[in-house]
Amino acid sequence: MAWKLVKKKSVILPLDEVERRAIVHALKVTDNNTSDAAQALGIGRTTLYRKIKKYNLPP
Repeated sequence: MAWKLVKKKSVILPLDEVERRAIVHALKVTDNNTSDAAQALGIGRTTLYRKIKKYNLPP
């Protein structure tokens, strides 16, 4: 049933890509303030640092 809600031409991104984009956006809107970005994402700073490394994002 849920598939009927998705248009045939729409793209479903993998969760890793959605997470990476959310991190990039949070860092951008917080001027790369990792404490604020982590808080906005609802994760700890250590977790954010680990994910930054996982996705090879610039520090």
